[in-house]
Amino acid sequence: MYSVSIFLFLLFRMVPKILPFVEHVVPPYSHYLEWFQKFCILWSMSSLSTVPQNLKVISGWRCQVVPITYFLPVLQISRLEFAAAGFPNTVCAVDGCHIPIMRPHCDNPLAYLNRKQFYSVILTGFCDSQRRFCHISVGHPGSWHDARAFRLTKVGRVLEEDPHSLVPQGMHIIGDSAYPLLPQLMRPYRDNGHLTARQRRFNRKLNAARVVIEHAFGILKSKFRRLQFLQMKSISDISSAVSACCILHNLCLEPGDQVVVIDDGDDDEPPPHIFFCQHFLML
Repeated sequence: MYSVSIFLFLLFRMVPKILPFVEHVVPPYSHYLEWFQKFCILWSMSSLSTVPQNLKVISGWRCQVVPITYFLPVLQISRLEFAAAGFPNTVCAVDGCHIPIMRPHCDNPLAYLNRKQFYSVILTGFCDSQRRFCHISVGHPGSWHDARAFRLTKVGRVLEEDPHSLVPQGMHIIGDSAYPLLPQLMRPYRDNGHLTARQRRFNRKLNAARVVIEHAFGILKSKFRRLQFLQMKSISDISSAVSACCILHNLCLEPGDQVVVIDDGDDDEPPPHIFFCQHFLML
C-alpha cells in the first residue's frame, strides 16, 4: 500500500497540471480526493486521443525523476546494499523487457515484430538496490537484441565515450549474459558446460544481486497493467506512456513496501490475449 504522504504528493503535483485535460473526460468533482480516485482509472476511461496528452505531462517530469545523473547520488547507498547482497562495488542493475503493443504506425512496423511473433517495444531499465529506476530508455523495436538497444541508450553511449564520468573506476553496472562485457559492465560467464566452481559461484552471486531489476519490472507491470498490452500505435505516445509509468513507479515505491511480483515466466512470452488483439485491432 502507498503511504498517505506519497498519495498527497501525487495528488497536489498532478491536479494543476492535468485538470484542463481531465475536465473534458470526466465531470468535475467537488472534492479533490474523489476526483483523484477517478484519475487513477483515467488510463482505462479516457479516449485514446486524450490519454497521450495526460501521459506526456507526467513523462515530462523524466528529467527530474530518472535523469542519467541520478547515478551519482545513489552510488554509496546502492553500493552498500549490493555488497550486502553478495556483489560489491555495484552501482545498479540493467535489463530489458518487452512491452506488447499494437502494430505501430511507422516506416517499418515489421521491425517491432519480435521473435515471439508479437509487436513490442523494448524497455531498457537501470535500477538501484531499492528497485527504483535510475535511468530508462524505451521505444526501440522489439526485434532488436538487448545489447543493441543498450548501446543506443544514453548510458551505453557514455560508457563508450567517457565511462568514468558516469561510473567511477572500480565500480560497475551488472547485467545478464545478453550484455557486453565492459570495464564498467559485469555479466555472467557463458555456461559452456565447463565452468569452474569459482565461475559458477560468481554467476550465482551476480544473478542474486541482479534480481532487483527483474523485481522492478514485475512491480511495474503489476501496478500498471496496461503495460501488458498497450493499445497505441504512435511510438512517441508509447514511449511517453511507459516513461510515465516508470516515473510514477519511482514516486510511489517505498523501501518497506511489500509488493507481490507477478511471475510471468519468460519475460517476452505474450499473454494469451495478445495475438487475438493484434489480429482484430491492428491489421
